[in-house]
Amino acid sequence: MTKPQESLPLAPAGEADAAYYNLWLRIDGVKDGVMTNQACAKLAFGEWLEPGEPIVFEIISGSAVFEDGSQKKIATTDSFGLATLTFADTNTDSGEMLATMQNDPSVSSKAPYAFTGSTGYNLVLLSIKDGEPADGTSEDQGRAVVTHNGGALQAAQVVQFQFENGASARFDVSRPDVQPGSTDTVLQVKTHFDASSGHDIADAWLTDEVGETVTVEASLVGDTALTPQTLDFRFIASQTYEIALNALTDGQPADGNAEDAARAVVTQNGGALTEPQIAKFEFMSGAASFDITKPNVVQSLSDSRTLYVTTHSEKGQDIADACFSDTQAEKVEVRAFLYNHPEVKPKTLDFTFATNETYHLGLSSLTDNQPADGNSENAGQAVVTENGGRLTQPQIVRFEFDSGTSARFDTTKPAGYVQPNSSSTVLYVKTHFDNDAQEDIAEACFADNVAEAVTLTACLDGQPQTQPQTQGFEFTAPRTYFLGLSSMTPDGVPADGISENMAQAIVSCNGSGLPGPQTVKFELQGEGAFDMRGADVLPGSTGSTLYVKTHNDGRQDVAYAYFTAPWSGTTTLQASLPDHPKVEGRSVDFTFRSPSWPYAIALSSLTLDGVPADGKSENHAQVVVTYGGKPMGHTLVTFELDGAWAAKFDTDKPYVQSSSGNTMTVSTYVDEQGRDVADAFFTDTSAERVMLKASFPEYIQQGGSPAWRYFFFSTNGDEPR
Repeated sequence: MTKPQESLPLAPAGEADAAYYNLWLRIDGVKDGVMTNQACAKLAFGEWLEPGEPIVFEIISGSAVFEDGSQKKIATTDSFGLATLTFADTNTDSGEMLATMQNDPSVSSKAPYAFTGSTGYNLVLLSIKDGEPADGTSEDQGRAVVTHNGGALQAAQVVQFQFENGASARFDVSRPDVQPGSTDTVLQVKTHFDASSGHDIADAWLTDEVGETVTVEASLVGDTALTPQTLDFRFIASQTYEIALNALTDGQPADGNAEDAARAVVTQNGGALTEPQIAKFEFMSGAASFDITKPNVVQSLSDSRTLYVTTHSEKGQDIADACFSDTQAEKVEVRAFLYNHPEVKPKTLDFTFATNETYHLGLSSLTDNQPADGNSENAGQAVVTENGGRLTQPQIVRFEFDSGTSARFDTTKPAGYVQPNSSSTVLYVKTHFDNDAQEDIAEACFADNVAEAVTLTACLDGQPQTQPQTQGFEFTAPRTYFLGLSSMTPDGVPADGISENMAQAIVSCNGSGLPGPQTVKFELQGEGAFDMRGADVLPGSTGSTLYVKTHNDGRQDVAYAYFTAPWSGTTTLQASLPDHPKVEGRSVDFTFRSPSWPYAIALSSLTLDGVPADGKSENHAQVVVTYGGKPMGHTLVTFELDGAWAAKFDTDKPYVQSSSGNTMTVSTYVDEQGRDVADAFFTDTSAERVMLKASFPEYIQQGGSPAWRYFFFSTNGDEPR
């Protein structure tokens, strides 16, 4: 309430009026020095508020200052009798302020103040960009505005940004003013003066791959008294589009009217579109033309080679169809894009247009990559259809080569169908119906004496509208095979039906390794029977004829044959290559002697050779000892691994008496057949050929030599003996 205005001037107040004046000083609570404090003085004369009176504010203790930096300042009361001033203190401090009327009477009032202390810095966190797509590329932008005592900074400061949540959000460390040592989760940025806003600022850019709200915290590095500021930023889940391309119709005739059709299926985040999209179709090859009259085609953008189609929903799918025709029988490659979304990978698909013909001709290879020896033949086969089915009458297929080849047709094949006007360079063959394939076919066989590529062309004689076909063939350098045969055991193996002679066949091609496994045929002339155990013994083998597949032992391609004889005499072993009859066969004579010595020993394998060299799988060898052809009773057999790189005996087996290095002593036992036998088990960690020797004291004392044979360890368990 204010006094009413009086018409007559009043006499100035004096000390005698002091009893009628009242002055109250009020100061807000404790401040931190960043936010200024406020002092308010209220002056009254009796019951009336006193306007227009100057009040002297003075900080009589403490280090606080008014906004002009002084500790004494005058403010005039307003119409409500109030006079206010702001002041601050950057130190932890307390003091007292005095408010006094400048004019008489000198009425005054005191009040205390307090500050918790501060550097005088303030930080405000703002959002410059928010709600960007969560695509890992688009960026939200936060800005820290830093002030000192409410104004500009005297020196640049460093603001630290970090995430409170949102594990997948990342800061962009490539932006200006980012400090060394920053990471994509903790970012330090030096402030700079922004002339457009007049503030000292530090900006942080951030991305995300997940649609979420991320809380960013900003703090002033080195100022622990300043409360960090937080602000939420949003990332909107990005819209992921996909396009698939399928064939609706394909293989239409190239008559300029019949149409192949492609369908693009468009999805958004794996489901339906929220709004229609435009699919763009174009030809990558071929001479076809789009039909721009179909529904949903964007006429203003489309032409015969590029088509824009708006998607529509059909049976739960968002689709866009493209129809196109051709006047040429050819393959056409169509590519589909998602218009306005270049980030979506386009899809391509091949379509064909068939010849507008009654007869259709196809050409393929029956045999290929034959050696260029002038005899081995490659063969091509033509299949002819009439209106898509069987021929109503046979047709003549003409075969010929591209120019420059040395290849020549075999005019004797197929017998009965080669026409009289054929030659070694042009072959006319009448089609015939193949009951097995249920097709009308014509075949061409041809040889070459030069290693080269040959292109065979087939056309339907007298039917020029039928599209000719071509097929490539290869003739390789001629292969010359060599077969060698040798004995791997000493002559005079006992003819006891147990002891085995061992033969090795070596096969080479052009003086080196084989292009692939070959079959070796072994035959016995005389007494004897093959041991048909072995991983590479082939079906069809008998006791007198053995077929073995070669394998490479690391040095050469070999095949082995083991055989026994019940009676003494000479047995001839013959070896040949049945797939290469021109290769000279080999033969070696083997002698089986009568077991004249009373003591005898026979060593055999009870496992297929080619045991894996894994350190666990075991070859199993067994010795049979006799005296006069009968069981001799208990004795000790010594086994020795000769030339083994990494083979080791299994000494934990029964009947093992002792071992030392590559030698092991085993006692004999009587097996289920009543024989005196001794077993040796051994492993290997290296793929190799191992010789195992076996003997027993009585046998050696009578002058006998240790029995021996080879065992094999392989890398895959498939190598034969």
